[in-house]
Amino acid sequence: MDAVAQQIGVIGTGEIAEVMIAGLRHAGIATPIVVSPRSIDRSARLADELPDLVVGESNQDVVDRSSLVIVAVLPSQLDDVLVQLDFAGCDLVLSVVAGRSAASLASMIDVDVPVARAIPMPPNRDGRGPIPLFPDLPLARNLLEPLGRVVAVEDESHFDVLTGGSATMGAFFGLTATIAGWMRDHGVPAGAAAAYVTELFESLAFEAKALDPDELAVRPETCLTPGGLNEQVLRGLDDAEVFDHVREQLDRILVRVRA
Repeated sequence: MDAVAQQIGVIGTGEIAEVMIAGLRHAGIATPIVVSPRSIDRSARLADELPDLVVGESNQDVVDRSSLVIVAVLPSQLDDVLVQLDFAGCDLVLSVVAGRSAASLASMIDVDVPVARAIPMPPNRDGRGPIPLFPDLPLARNLLEPLGRVVAVEDESHFDVLTGGSATMGAFFGLTATIAGWMRDHGVPAGAAAAYVTELFESLAFEAKALDPDELAVRPETCLTPGGLNEQVLRGLDDAEVFDHVREQLDRILVRVRA
Protein backbone atom coordinates (compact mmCIF):
# COMPACT_ATOMS: atom_id res chain seq x y z
CA MET A 1 0.00 0.00 0.00
CA ASP A 2 1.18 3.53 -0.75
CA ALA A 3 2.58 5.14 2.40
CA VAL A 4 0.77 8.42 1.90
CA ALA A 5 -2.54 6.56 1.71
CA GLN A 6 -2.11 5.19 5.22
CA GLN A 7 -2.78 6.83 8.56
CA ILE A 8 0.30 8.72 9.75
CA GLY A 9 1.18 9.29 13.39
CA VAL A 10 3.85 11.67 14.69
CA ILE A 11 5.44 11.24 18.13
CA GLY A 12 7.02 14.56 19.06
CA THR A 13 6.01 18.00 17.88
CA GLY A 14 9.30 19.83 17.50
CA GLU A 15 10.66 21.72 14.50
CA ILE A 16 11.43 18.68 12.33
CA ALA A 17 8.01 17.13 12.99
CA GLU A 18 6.39 20.40 11.96
CA VAL A 19 8.55 20.53 8.82
CA MET A 20 7.40 17.05 7.79
CA ILE A 21 3.73 17.69 8.51
CA ALA A 22 3.74 21.03 6.69
CA GLY A 23 5.71 19.48 3.81
CA LEU A 24 3.16 16.71 3.33
CA ARG A 25 0.33 19.24 3.30
CA HIS A 26 2.28 21.52 0.95
CA ALA A 27 2.63 18.55 -1.43
CA GLY A 28 -1.13 18.07 -1.39
CA ILE A 29 -1.07 14.90 0.72
CA ALA A 30 -4.42 14.84 2.50
CA THR A 31 -3.84 11.67 4.53
CA PRO A 32 -5.06 12.10 8.12
CA ILE A 33 -2.21 12.78 10.55
CA VAL A 34 -2.33 12.23 14.32
CA VAL A 35 0.20 14.11 16.45
CA SER A 36 1.22 13.63 20.04
CA PRO A 37 0.09 16.09 22.71
CA ARG A 38 3.61 16.44 24.17
CA SER A 39 3.89 20.14 23.25
CA ILE A 40 0.24 21.05 23.51
CA ASP A 41 0.64 24.64 22.33
CA ARG A 42 2.43 23.61 19.13
CA SER A 43 0.11 20.65 18.60
CA ALA A 44 -2.97 22.85 18.97
CA ARG A 45 -1.54 25.47 16.62
CA LEU A 46 -0.75 22.87 13.97
CA ALA A 47 -4.24 21.42 14.27
CA ASP A 48 -5.70 24.89 13.72
CA GLU A 49 -3.45 25.66 10.74
CA LEU A 50 -3.41 22.36 8.86
CA PRO A 51 -6.40 20.33 7.62
CA ASP A 52 -7.09 16.81 8.86
CA LEU A 53 -4.61 17.08 11.71
CA VAL A 54 -5.70 15.50 14.99
CA VAL A 55 -4.06 15.76 18.40
CA GLY A 56 -3.97 12.35 20.08
CA GLU A 57 -4.77 11.83 23.73
CA SER A 58 -1.36 10.25 24.36
CA ASN A 59 1.62 8.84 22.49
CA GLN A 60 0.07 5.38 22.65
CA ASP A 61 -3.16 6.77 21.23
CA VAL A 62 -1.17 8.15 18.30
CA VAL A 63 0.42 4.74 17.69
CA ASP A 64 -2.88 2.89 18.02
CA ARG A 65 -4.50 5.12 15.40
CA SER A 66 -1.63 4.97 12.89
CA SER A 67 -0.04 2.45 10.55
CA LEU A 68 3.02 4.62 9.87
CA VAL A 69 4.64 6.23 12.93
CA ILE A 70 7.23 9.00 12.72
CA VAL A 71 9.35 9.34 15.87
CA ALA A 72 10.60 12.91 16.18
CA VAL A 73 11.52 13.37 19.84
CA LEU A 74 14.79 14.69 21.24
CA PRO A 75 17.63 12.11 21.43
CA SER A 76 17.60 12.36 25.22
CA GLN A 77 13.89 11.45 25.27
CA LEU A 78 14.01 8.55 22.81
CA ASP A 79 14.58 5.64 25.20
CA ASP A 80 11.90 6.70 27.65
CA VAL A 81 9.37 7.26 24.88
CA LEU A 82 9.90 4.06 22.88
CA VAL A 83 9.95 1.59 25.76
CA GLN A 84 6.48 2.74 26.85
CA LEU A 85 4.85 2.14 23.47
CA ASP A 86 3.29 -0.92 21.86
CA PHE A 87 3.71 -0.78 18.06
CA ALA A 88 1.68 -3.90 17.31
CA GLY A 89 -0.30 -3.31 14.12
CA CYS A 90 2.10 -0.71 12.71
CA ASP A 91 3.64 -1.17 9.27
CA LEU A 92 6.61 1.16 9.76
CA VAL A 93 8.44 3.15 12.42
CA LEU A 94 10.44 6.01 10.89
CA SER A 95 12.91 7.71 13.22
CA VAL A 96 14.13 11.23 12.47
CA VAL A 97 16.22 11.25 15.66
CA ALA A 98 19.91 11.79 14.93
CA GLY A 99 22.61 9.53 16.30
CA ARG A 100 20.66 6.35 17.06
CA SER A 101 21.16 3.28 14.89
CA ALA A 102 18.30 1.32 13.38
CA ALA A 103 19.36 -1.72 15.41
CA SER A 104 19.19 0.20 18.69
CA LEU A 105 15.76 1.52 17.76
CA ALA A 106 14.51 -1.96 16.88
CA SER A 107 15.81 -3.31 20.19
CA MET A 108 13.49 -0.95 22.07
CA ILE A 109 10.42 -2.04 20.07
CA ASP A 110 9.04 -5.37 21.29
CA VAL A 111 7.13 -6.28 18.12
CA ASP A 112 8.56 -7.06 14.68
CA VAL A 113 8.01 -3.78 12.86
CA PRO A 114 10.25 -2.44 10.06
CA VAL A 115 12.38 0.46 11.29
CA ALA A 116 13.97 3.14 9.11
CA ARG A 117 15.90 6.36 9.72
CA ALA A 118 15.72 9.70 7.93
CA ILE A 119 16.99 13.22 8.55
CA PRO A 120 14.64 15.85 7.09
CA MET A 121 15.72 19.50 7.04
CA PRO A 122 13.82 22.82 7.02
CA PRO A 123 13.70 23.16 3.17
CA ASN A 124 11.69 19.93 3.05
CA ARG A 125 8.76 22.03 4.25
CA ASP A 126 8.52 23.27 0.64
CA GLY A 127 9.40 19.98 -1.03
CA ARG A 128 13.04 20.94 -1.56
CA GLY A 129 16.32 19.45 -0.48
CA PRO A 130 17.73 16.00 0.24
CA ILE A 131 16.54 13.47 2.79
CA PRO A 132 18.95 10.66 3.71
CA LEU A 133 17.18 7.33 4.25
CA PHE A 134 18.33 4.02 5.71
CA PRO A 135 17.40 1.38 4.79
CA ASP A 136 15.58 1.91 1.49
CA LEU A 137 12.18 0.62 2.61
CA PRO A 138 9.42 1.31 0.06
CA LEU A 139 6.95 2.63 2.65
CA ALA A 140 9.54 5.03 4.02
CA ARG A 141 10.59 6.20 0.56
CA ASN A 142 6.99 6.79 -0.52
CA LEU A 143 6.32 8.78 2.64
CA LEU A 144 9.40 10.99 2.18
CA GLU A 145 9.41 11.58 -1.58
CA PRO A 146 6.79 14.37 -1.43
CA LEU A 147 9.17 16.25 0.90
CA GLY A 148 12.30 16.30 -1.28
CA ARG A 149 14.90 14.13 -2.97
CA VAL A 150 15.35 10.88 -1.10
CA VAL A 151 18.99 9.76 -0.98
CA ALA A 152 18.84 6.17 0.23
CA VAL A 153 21.83 4.10 1.35
CA GLU A 154 22.13 0.46 2.30
CA ASP A 155 25.13 0.97 4.59
CA GLU A 156 24.21 2.73 7.82
CA SER A 157 27.72 4.17 8.14
CA HIS A 158 27.04 6.07 4.91
CA PHE A 159 23.84 7.42 6.45
CA ASP A 160 25.95 8.86 9.27
CA VAL A 161 28.20 10.58 6.71
CA LEU A 162 25.21 12.15 4.95
CA THR A 163 23.89 13.28 8.31
CA GLY A 164 27.24 14.90 9.04
CA GLY A 165 27.12 16.73 5.72
CA SER A 166 23.82 18.32 6.69
CA ALA A 167 25.67 20.12 9.51
CA THR A 168 27.01 22.56 6.89
CA MET A 169 23.68 24.41 6.74
CA GLY A 170 24.81 27.07 9.20
CA ALA A 171 28.11 27.48 7.32
CA PHE A 172 26.21 28.01 4.07
CA PHE A 173 24.11 30.75 5.60
CA GLY A 174 27.24 32.19 7.18
CA LEU A 175 28.96 32.43 3.78
CA THR A 176 25.83 33.88 2.16
CA ALA A 177 25.43 36.49 4.91
CA THR A 178 29.15 37.38 4.78
CA ILE A 179 29.09 38.10 1.05
CA ALA A 180 25.84 40.07 1.28
CA GLY A 181 27.23 41.99 4.25
CA TRP A 182 30.41 42.83 2.33
CA MET A 183 28.27 44.20 -0.50
CA ARG A 184 26.29 46.35 1.95
CA ASP A 185 29.53 47.65 3.47
CA HIS A 186 30.44 48.91 0.02
CA GLY A 187 27.18 50.76 -0.47
CA VAL A 188 24.93 48.20 -2.16
CA PRO A 189 21.38 48.39 -0.75
CA ALA A 190 20.60 45.45 1.53
CA GLY A 191 17.76 44.16 -0.64
CA ALA A 192 19.86 44.18 -3.80
CA ALA A 193 22.80 42.50 -2.04
CA ALA A 194 20.64 39.73 -0.61
CA ALA A 195 18.84 39.18 -3.93
CA TYR A 196 22.11 38.96 -5.86
CA VAL A 197 23.85 36.52 -3.51
CA THR A 198 20.89 34.19 -3.06
CA GLU A 199 20.13 34.11 -6.79
CA LEU A 200 23.82 33.48 -7.51
CA PHE A 201 24.02 30.51 -5.18
CA GLU A 202 20.70 29.09 -6.38
CA SER A 203 21.86 29.21 -9.99
CA LEU A 204 25.21 27.63 -9.13
CA ALA A 205 23.47 24.84 -7.20
CA PHE A 206 21.18 24.25 -10.20
CA GLU A 207 24.24 23.90 -12.44
CA ALA A 208 25.99 21.62 -9.95
CA LYS A 209 22.99 19.26 -9.86
CA ALA A 210 23.44 18.58 -13.58
CA LEU A 211 27.04 17.42 -13.14
CA ASP A 212 28.02 13.80 -12.67
CA PRO A 213 30.22 13.01 -9.63
CA ASP A 214 33.48 13.18 -11.59
CA GLU A 215 32.56 16.53 -13.15
CA LEU A 216 31.57 17.91 -9.77
CA ALA A 217 34.92 16.91 -8.27
CA VAL A 218 36.87 18.99 -10.81
CA ARG A 219 34.38 21.83 -11.27
CA PRO A 220 36.25 24.20 -8.90
CA GLU A 221 39.14 24.14 -11.39
CA THR A 222 37.25 23.90 -14.68
CA CYS A 223 35.10 26.95 -13.89
CA LEU A 224 38.16 29.19 -13.58
CA THR A 225 39.73 31.60 -16.02
CA PRO A 226 43.52 31.59 -15.49
CA GLY A 227 44.41 34.75 -13.63
CA GLY A 228 40.72 35.61 -13.24
CA LEU A 229 38.69 36.81 -10.29
CA ASN A 230 37.28 33.39 -9.37
CA GLU A 231 40.77 31.92 -9.36
CA GLN A 232 41.99 34.63 -7.00
CA VAL A 233 39.30 33.90 -4.42
CA LEU A 234 39.64 30.11 -4.71
CA ARG A 235 43.43 30.21 -4.38
CA GLY A 236 43.21 32.63 -1.46
CA LEU A 237 40.84 30.33 0.42
CA ASP A 238 42.98 27.32 -0.44
CA ASP A 239 46.14 29.05 0.77
CA ALA A 240 44.35 29.85 4.04
CA GLU A 241 43.51 26.12 4.33
CA VAL A 242 39.80 26.93 4.54
CA PHE A 243 38.80 23.73 2.74
CA ASP A 244 41.09 21.67 4.96
CA HIS A 245 39.37 23.19 7.99
CA VAL A 246 35.97 22.29 6.50
CA ARG A 247 37.02 18.65 6.18
CA GLU A 248 38.41 18.72 9.72
CA GLN A 249 35.12 19.98 11.11
CA LEU A 250 33.18 17.37 9.14
CA ASP A 251 35.40 14.65 10.61
CA ARG A 252 34.61 15.98 14.08
CA ILE A 253 30.90 16.03 13.29
CA LEU A 254 31.05 12.41 12.11
CA VAL A 255 32.68 11.36 15.37
CA ARG A 256 29.90 13.13 17.26
CA VAL A 257 27.16 11.57 15.11
CA ARG A 258 28.56 8.10 15.73
CA ALA A 259 29.23 8.60 19.43
